[in-house]
Amino acid sequence: MSSFKHPKCYASALGGCSKTVTAEHFVSRSVLEFLCDGFDVEFKGFPWQEGDRARCPSPASLTGKMLCSRHNSDLHSLDDEALALFHAFDRVHKTMLDDTRSGASEIRIKGELFERRVLKAAFGFMASGNCRRREGLPRKMHPPLPMLEVLFGLRPMPQPFGLFLAGPPGEHPMGRTHVSLQSFFDKNGPNAAVPNLVAVGCDVDQFRFRLALCQLPSDRTGTPFENALYHPHHLSFVHSGRPCKVKVLLDWKDSPHGGYGFDVHFAPTDKPSAFPALN
Repeated sequence: MSSFKHPKCYASALGGCSKTVTAEHFVSRSVLEFLCDGFDVEFKGFPWQEGDRARCPSPASLTGKMLCSRHNSDLHSLDDEALALFHAFDRVHKTMLDDTRSGASEIRIKGELFERRVLKAAFGFMASGNCRRREGLPRKMHPPLPMLEVLFGLRPMPQPFGLFLAGPPGEHPMGRTHVSLQSFFDKNGPNAAVPNLVAVGCDVDQFRFRLALCQLPSDRTGTPFENALYHPHHLSFVHSGRPCKVKVLLDWKDSPHGGYGFDVHFAPTDKPSAFPALN
């Protein structure tokens, strides 16, 4: 492996950079095109926003030259896993809305790959200057080496950092699908694996995915991690009016035999809307 370190590649601490830096999407292009296709999407907590909320910009606008072509190529499989999760939610909605569907089915997602894809998004926001930051921190920052090794699968995510999920057990109305992407920052001082950035989040309807990049307090009340499960095992969706169930399973190496998850009952509405159709 080459020892070359491209100064514009945020993974340069690993060595082995190529000479070319490519335009990289902070959030996977395939996921962005899917999410921005005609339904509610919001970004929160980014410096280019006016006010607290902004609608989804075009996928082409959410890019930056921050990875060399070799390191960018090494992470392509993570994009596939992120899209797989949204395919899973799409299948859930279609199944719940189709009155001819019955029975039970399962969808499996590789938890660590999705977790690393969320980490990649966090690093993209940092390296491109799209993080709000404390006074005195540079606009663009490269991630520390230990967390780069996590991103590239060279070491496991250190606990208690990692993916959490909070959701609404019980009745869940099938209304319009809403997606929100967020970043969370430490306003008081350095307390994170990545300077200033303590968490990133993705909300799908009432499900709140959170990637912790800091030591969480013992009492998480009022934080983005309130009532959240670490490395959730499953999301079970059950139709309240007919025998129909879809279970999304997240496979984790640290809990191969299962663990806690969320059970949700879908309640039909007069005018339901699902994820957009996928070709």
